Amino acid sequence: MIFRKHRLGYLFMFVIFLFFEITTLFSFPAKRRLFELKYGYKTVCNQCHVDGGGSENNDYGIDFHRKGQNLVAFSKIEALDSDGDAFSNLAEIKAKSNPGDPKSTPKKPGSYMQAEVETFIPKKDLQKLFPNASRFKAVEGIIPQEKKTELEKKAGLLLSEDEQVPTFFEAYSNTQQKLGVALLFASMEHRKHTFGGIACDNSGKILRVIVFKQQEKKNLKMNSLLKQFEKKSSKNQFKVGKDIQPLLKLEVFSQKISDFVKKSVWIIKEIYLTSETQKG
Repeated sequence: MIFRKHRLGYLFMFVIFLFFEITTLFSFPAKRRLFELKYGYKTVCNQCHVDGGGSENNDYGIDFHRKGQNLVAFSKIEALDSDGDAFSNLAEIKAKSNPGDPKSTPKKPGSYMQAEVETFIPKKDLQKLFPNASRFKAVEGIIPQEKKTELEKKAGLLLSEDEQVPTFFEAYSNTQQKLGVALLFASMEHRKHTFGGIACDNSGKILRVIVFKQQEKKNLKMNSLLKQFEKKSSKNQFKVGKDIQPLLKLEVFSQKISDFVKKSVWIIKEIYLTSETQKG
């Protein structure tokens, strides 16, 4: 009985570890980026954390966490005074002072906004998507509500909050030629984690799709599914049973992966490529 309890304990800790390993890339940057989506300006990790992303939450971060860590959570804590400096969180946000630091007030916001924020680049995973790339550059995108509605209509799929703040990873060769762009995706449903990515060329056509980790089925071979996405674009339907053949007895999971790919293609086309065209 004791051995069984210990085994269950170790299993629980492993699941928690795996969850954080998969979601680390998305959780901290995405929440910071959701703030930008909500309030219209970029902030830094110290707004919710004591010492940057990955450190413990400050009082504002704790309140945000307790209310759900999503867009609605920001509204729910606007009237609070998380750091106890006699100013509401909303008043501080409008003044660009730190609602999580009592030393930062609307009258004396301090220099916390000057901290540099570097987007983590998961080179090991990106290298699998672009084997010939020598370096990668992160480009942060944002999808406002009106654009989200338009994009969902075009793709025929709903976007999550994290998908509204995508991070694109440009891939470059050793001669500084841009090879294309990658977008990562992750989800947790019914305690099953999925983490993967899509690589597209500079026109938005799919070069490669990889699922780095999945818990749908142990030792699942996915090449027969993933290879079908190559050379497809937003012009395709990505419908399992029509232009995509599913994995054996895994039709629902196959459609889930297909939906991730379809959304990624449309986000790259409508957000990244459109922005690049406007720059040009």
